[in-house]
Amino acid sequence: MVITAIGPVALNLFVPSMPAAQRGLGLSDAAIQLTLTLYLVALAGAQLIYGPVSDRFGRKPPLIFGMLCLALGSVVAGFAEDAVQLVSGRVLQAIGGCSGLVLGRAMIRDRHDPSEAASRIATVTLAMMLAPMLTPAVGGYADQWLGWRAGFWVITSIAAAIFVAVTLRLPETHHDRRPMPGLAPMLRAYRGLLADRGFLGHAGAAGFGTAAFFAFVAGAPYVIIELMGRTPAEFGLWYIVASGGYMIGNIITARLASRVGPMRMLAAGAIAAVAGYGSLILAAGLLPMAPMTIFLPMTGIALANGIILPNATARALVAGGTGNVGAAAGLAGFLQMGGGAVASQVIGWTRADDAWPLVFVLVGCGVGTLLCTRIAWGAERRPG
Repeated sequence: MVITAIGPVALNLFVPSMPAAQRGLGLSDAAIQLTLTLYLVALAGAQLIYGPVSDRFGRKPPLIFGMLCLALGSVVAGFAEDAVQLVSGRVLQAIGGCSGLVLGRAMIRDRHDPSEAASRIATVTLAMMLAPMLTPAVGGYADQWLGWRAGFWVITSIAAAIFVAVTLRLPETHHDRRPMPGLAPMLRAYRGLLADRGFLGHAGAAGFGTAAFFAFVAGAPYVIIELMGRTPAEFGLWYIVASGGYMIGNIITARLASRVGPMRMLAAGAIAAVAGYGSLILAAGLLPMAPMTIFLPMTGIALANGIILPNATARALVAGGTGNVGAAAGLAGFLQMGGGAVASQVIGWTRADDAWPLVFVLVGCGVGTLLCTRIAWGAERRPG
């Protein structure tokens, strides 16, 4: 659970400190945005590698490598004196942190049959969300008390502890080793997955849901801290409220997925998403600009994503077949993080003196989630 959470923790711990880091290093808006965008790009790209590598060599060796990268990247970012050093450290952090995201899900699939996968993934996701939902508050207070670099030393310590624990105690879960594919077979495997409407629909729904989250991560600090004049610590506390919605959605999935089935859970998540995005538009249009105008509707959206993401992810892994679980996990993760990178960069390009650019990007992600859910439903109901 901690392994799966460390990547999001490394991402979110720095988010409240982005304005302070920008001022401290004298960075432009574009440069500080790259610390998030390139983090997500690296997170997306590395997942395409971790999946096939773990199918060949097992889950444990790539995980050990990932924790080393995470610790090294945190040290580089912690000592950064310019944009190049800071962004380079963040990219190394992402390469390391994404190992837990891919391999955590793959290890669940190794140990459990498809009917149990959604419930198990939801349980792990719930546990892993407890840490990321608290880290912005921790990062905000660390920024106020110790400066914006403090979070990087926290991640260095956690990565070192995980490295020791994985090396000494974590058992290998994947024993059916297959030869490492060349580039052409890997591309064929990914092309086959993308041609599968079931995989594309489920992975796309999870991808747009994740993109909404990262758009919020990219845009909310600017809106709350810069436009509204609130402190990083206050932003972190409000972030806990929104993250609580995601946690509730995961609790619902963990309790009901094995009995109700992932497709019915997806339908319920889609209904909740319509309500959440609708309330966001109404709140932004009718209420004064305040933290609750953004965070309360986002709580409903997060609840919907807490239902959609684990169920869509579980079905996407099933679409990959037992021999391509690592590849399916990697490609699904790539689509999620790639969508997040695009959404966060769009936020950087469309900054204004109000919250409407953030609202429009979030609603666009919501429309994409609903369309992909419809594709997934059609694929599941198609005979054969």
